[in-house]
Amino acid sequence: MRYFACSRPLTDIDSTTETHVTITYSEDDIRRIYYPEWYQSMCNTYGQEIVDRYYTFEHCLRDWKYITWATEIPSSDS
Repeated sequence: MRYFACSRPLTDIDSTTETHVTITYSEDDIRRIYYPEWYQSMCNTYGQEIVDRYYTFEHCLRDWKYITWATEIPSSDS
């Protein structure tokens, strides 16, 4: 299982202070949360036949990492 970290703004109640928090997502989290929306959007753009034939979860993951500025957390197995 791969894990990815990205930074998100965390705003105070009074909205005067902004800090960032790092959130970790697993591959399964991304597949569950982002993939359905990504897949539907790709099907609307290119057609389901094209998406099913030429695109994989790895394409979705690449897009997700790009738009969230996420980085993969190195595995402790390495």
